[in-house]
Amino acid sequence: MRKDRAFPHSFDYSEKRAGTFNEFIAWHKRGTPAYLIRYEKGLCHEFIKQAQAMLAKGFDVDASYLKEFLTADSAGNRIGDDDNLFSYLKLAFLYGEPEALFDLAYFFWTGRGLKRNLKVAIDLFRQSGMLGFAPAWFELGLINFYGIGTKRDFARSRDCFSRAMEISDVDCIAYRHFIDAVSGVTKPQGLLNLSSLAFMGSKFASYVILKGHSLGLAFSDSIVADPMVEKRSRQFSSLSSNCVDVIDKDLAKISHRLKGLSHLKEKGAEEENAVVNDDGEEALD
Repeated sequence: MRKDRAFPHSFDYSEKRAGTFNEFIAWHKRGTPAYLIRYEKGLCHEFIKQAQAMLAKGFDVDASYLKEFLTADSAGNRIGDDDNLFSYLKLAFLYGEPEALFDLAYFFWTGRGLKRNLKVAIDLFRQSGMLGFAPAWFELGLINFYGIGTKRDFARSRDCFSRAMEISDVDCIAYRHFIDAVSGVTKPQGLLNLSSLAFMGSKFASYVILKGHSLGLAFSDSIVADPMVEKRSRQFSSLSSNCVDVIDKDLAKISHRLKGLSHLKEKGAEEENAVVNDDGEEALD
């Protein structure tokens, strides 16, 4: 962990808007990742100048990082430029800047500005997380949950989401509930815990609820009919068809398991109603 600025214990993992560079750097120091801070693109070069002015007074990791981030952002993420790439590597490894490692992982993961390399990206996300940048654990949780660039691993995914809890994102909790239900750690009915998370804004929980409802899972009518839940579900389903297909298959398995349990209960009830008469012959009530 960096000695000059430790990350806060709780990340502010929601979009913020900055009208000045001072607002931008203030949000960043409070734990909002730079990529979640929105600003007018016309202000980008002015922000870079102010970061350079801060650096002229003395080295500051935040100012140095934000200068490189804004430079890459203004150039359309062409981080492959030698000077910009070297600055990121220096920040990441010389100054132990986990957010720079996260950026490098993102660029390798998406292939924006650097040749796509999922193996390198996963390793960089992990290094970033080990240095205290909780959003990296959230990304690793998703990677292991969906099996992107690696084998699908529920146990590893759940561990990553647990490590990411510092970002206070309801999706972390929602994914953990879902993993527990699918893997059999909890009963399938445990998915009902997603209802409150959908109300709190989880797009993942919202999609699971509406899709699960269509498969016969017993979510309440009130949450199924909630327009915000429907809106968040649509937003989630538009992200990636591959990810949606993975969840649909998981929900189909849970639905099948519940139908099997229901059949066993009905069979058990029939057996209980069977009365054995004195001759040892079964008679039904």
